[in-house]
Amino acid sequence: MYHGRSLGLFLAGVFLFSVSCNSRKEKDPDIITSLFPVADIVSEAGKGAFSVDFVIPEGANPHLFEPTPSLVSRIRKAKIFVGVEPHLDGWMEKYLAPDAKKIYLSDAIPDAPNPHLWLSLENAGKITSHLFARLSELDPAKKEILEKNSSLYGKEIENLHAQLKEDFKPYKGTRIIQWHPAWDYMARDYDLIILDSIEKGHGDQPSLKKMKNLMERARKEKANLVIIGLEVNSPAAEILAREIHGSLVRVDGIGRKNDPSRNSYLKLMRYNADVLIQAMKENKK
Repeated sequence: MYHGRSLGLFLAGVFLFSVSCNSRKEKDPDIITSLFPVADIVSEAGKGAFSVDFVIPEGANPHLFEPTPSLVSRIRKAKIFVGVEPHLDGWMEKYLAPDAKKIYLSDAIPDAPNPHLWLSLENAGKITSHLFARLSELDPAKKEILEKNSSLYGKEIENLHAQLKEDFKPYKGTRIIQWHPAWDYMARDYDLIILDSIEKGHGDQPSLKKMKNLMERARKEKANLVIIGLEVNSPAAEILAREIHGSLVRVDGIGRKNDPSRNSYLKLMRYNADVLIQAMKENKK
């Protein structure tokens, strides 16, 4: 029980703690994005020029996510929105301030059929150049630092891409079934073959007939790997992997800000490559 001076000191401490917490509130970002890997690419392109944040928490379903009022307020304060593709994260536009500028990564890769553009280092090089051009156009005073960032980060992307091409060489032509059509570009980059997708789009549950056809085709074409998101629960994928005597390979398209193995875009791409290569190596035994 608190008495006299002790109670006064306790209340003063609570007040000071409250003020301290408020003073540490996050600064409103210059640029807002939807997903962590996109935010990381934009952060590298805009390092020292713009502050960047993302809205959709790691592990959340981008197709179902609804922002909280505090997130809506944060989106509205951003000067620039960088989205992936209007059909994927264009819903964020309705929360932007009227004078906010918009950049879409899909403009760097016209006519791309799949919105998972960031899951390709080849695409990432084009995206970085596009971000340099658009951000320089919006803020010419920062062109010099943006050009330097674009050049340095572009080389990092090229180096990792070249390294992964070598790492994937022994597995060229490997046939893979994916749970969701997210990995088409990565497969293209390293000469892997996506045999089919269990789900063609979000919520597209496969019929019994489709599952039977998938099993038959997988056995015929010796496709023994079924790739699926880290936190996805799919009985269909588990049954398919079991029935074809294959492996369920868990990869990550979103990354984790607090996981040292996936806390940057380049680490995320390296992580997924390592997981796939290890699965293909074991499958060859």
